[in-house]
Amino acid sequence: MWLNSALSALIGILLTESPVSACILVIVLTIHLYVKKQLMFLLMYSAVIAAFLMLSSSGHTVLSDFDWTDNEAGSYKGPVLFEDDVQVDGDLLSGTLTAGEKKLRFNYYIGSEEEQRFIKAHMPYYTRCPVDLRLQRVLPNTNGLKFDYDEYLSFQGIHYTAKVTTFDRTSCQPLKPVGIDWLKKYRLQLADWLMTLPHERMAYVVALTLGDTRYLSTDELTALKALGIYHLYAISGSHVALLSVQLFYVLKRLYVPLLYSRMVILVLIPLYALLTGCSPSVLRASLFIFLYILLKPFGMTLLDSLALSFLLFLLYDIQLIMDIGFQLSYIISFVLIFTGRLFDGKPAPAVFIMTTFFAQMASLPVLLLHFNTIQWSGFITNLLFVPFFTFLLFPLCTLILLAAMFFHVVPSVLLDMLTVLFKINDALIALFNGLHLPETVISNQWAVFYIMIAAVVCYGIYCCYRSTSAGLSVMASLCLLLMCWPWPKEADRVTFVDVGQGDSTIVESMGKVMVIDTGGQLTFDSAPWKERRKASSTADFSVIPLLTERGYDTIDYLLLTHPDQDHFGEAVQLLHHFDINYLIINPVSFGAEKYKETLAAAAENHTKVIDSRRLPAMKLGHAQLHLMNIDSSAGDENDSSIVTFVKLKQLTYLLMADLPADKEQQITSQLSGITVNVLKIGHHGSETSTSDALLDRLKPNYAVISAGRNNRFGHPHSSVIRRLETRGISILNTQRDGKVEFEDNALITGKKAIKKTRQ
Repeated sequence: MWLNSALSALIGILLTESPVSACILVIVLTIHLYVKKQLMFLLMYSAVIAAFLMLSSSGHTVLSDFDWTDNEAGSYKGPVLFEDDVQVDGDLLSGTLTAGEKKLRFNYYIGSEEEQRFIKAHMPYYTRCPVDLRLQRVLPNTNGLKFDYDEYLSFQGIHYTAKVTTFDRTSCQPLKPVGIDWLKKYRLQLADWLMTLPHERMAYVVALTLGDTRYLSTDELTALKALGIYHLYAISGSHVALLSVQLFYVLKRLYVPLLYSRMVILVLIPLYALLTGCSPSVLRASLFIFLYILLKPFGMTLLDSLALSFLLFLLYDIQLIMDIGFQLSYIISFVLIFTGRLFDGKPAPAVFIMTTFFAQMASLPVLLLHFNTIQWSGFITNLLFVPFFTFLLFPLCTLILLAAMFFHVVPSVLLDMLTVLFKINDALIALFNGLHLPETVISNQWAVFYIMIAAVVCYGIYCCYRSTSAGLSVMASLCLLLMCWPWPKEADRVTFVDVGQGDSTIVESMGKVMVIDTGGQLTFDSAPWKERRKASSTADFSVIPLLTERGYDTIDYLLLTHPDQDHFGEAVQLLHHFDINYLIINPVSFGAEKYKETLAAAAENHTKVIDSRRLPAMKLGHAQLHLMNIDSSAGDENDSSIVTFVKLKQLTYLLMADLPADKEQQITSQLSGITVNVLKIGHHGSETSTSDALLDRLKPNYAVISAGRNNRFGHPHSSVIRRLETRGISILNTQRDGKVEFEDNALITGKKAIKKTRQ
């Protein structure tokens, strides 16, 4: 009954998000009720569907443009309450604060090393401080990608971000937290204390025991995710289950009566969930175990406990269903419970293999839907890492945590053992990184595709339940199909990516792809204390996910027009993330020495480097490309910009990079008799580019400007805009429109406005 109710609630929610999925689940539920002769309950389950449909319904806002200014949302001066997720990373203090009735994500830039030391010594957890701040509207995803930071914050009840400009730390008043808040603050202070221990891997211990990943760097997290073992290093439902089993085993060995053992677990499991940060997967596991132990004497089964916990969570916060960890936790738990009888009587190695296989297969549709990538390495890495974590690393980290909690000292022998285990851990990671195990990248598909994948997985698991050999054959066939099928990427399009104050253009044709510039943030030499563990990368939120969602794991050509940071600054990121066949640069351009790190990364990844002077023309599928200004060694980076002419089907494009106006005549002289439909305006719309002579000669239909919102250079300049408007040229600005994409004679922007192009 509880399982049917949970399915009904899920149907009600899916009706607003994915009607096709909801209809399929309705059919499955109806057939199930018919087979079980429970059609009399259909009316009740219909009521549950309707109730959750009303709970999940919400309006959608249509945005006019993305050109928002910092101060549009106003400012605030007064006391704020800092929450429990405040952290210091280099010169950045960030987290969540409450101002009046509103929750805000905030950033505060620390002015000196002395101030940083003071803040670290007096972390403002649950502290009320007077501040000045500027409210900022959260920018939606302007490149049309799956992940939307605005939506992500909205699920947490946060609708604005804030830039704290003044922070009077000497006038802060710590609140005295009680109950749950006291435990949360204690968790943070415990994590900070553990980080003072003399061991270089203490950040991993904090993540494994307290679920706090603040101290892990971006590179460390990326490496774990690439091997499919990130879930082992961040507290999840499996850790709760493991701790429960270990605790029950210890109590049993101490001859504690069963009733008292259950009572101890019922008390400790909720406390453990609070101590580890209450992530959705931890909450799921904790509530599930709590309900099962509490209600088992009344006939509650494992599946009923899982379904009841699902319903209770949805009633508490229906937005939890949008959390990927929440989805994976319930799906994997359901599959492992459903197939549980297959593990009976099997030796431990067989159980580990079967558990890993079923968990990986159950998560496959969800991971494919959200991340477009299947990491086949996870099937192998988990076979070694799960036992290693279960029997060695996690128990040792738990002992270190207990020693810190009860004695405020950790014996050196435990730290020595930790060193040995992490040497083994590092050796395993190095081994698997060296194997270069394959992964499959599949472009965004229709909802029916993911439903079919999920249906095949469900059928395979059901066959395993009935007959192991048949089920394994079904799922092995699915894996081979996903791995070997030549997923088509036949689009002919040119995309001007919104990378803020920078440039990046993607040209695609017949499954081939070329990236022209990468975007990048302007950086300056800074003191060591300012360096951040979690350094942000423009490409991680623009070019990389855009290419991944289009199904690319290989870039055929990466062209860097000139060595300005906002044009080539993310090249190393792309070289580490994708296989790149060819890198095109002008090695004699002014400032070419800045390419040193990029060339080192290219050599490391076996990317061939092409001198642009030897490649004046090339083909990319249906696209014809001509590179101009390729032999310049002028005394300025902008003067030596490579200009790219692209002809793809009926449209022609001219990408001016940062070429100044006094160099434009050289380009137009090479385009005699050629018209340009789309002109990529030079130097982000600077007044030093885009002369009247250029516009009169090319007569473009569209002008594309790539510039950052609220940039300090004032791009695009009003004089450039006037020159374009007086000629009736349609202006497309990434500040306002987000990405700009031309495909099959249609124009698509980040606002998803679609119309026929002018030719």
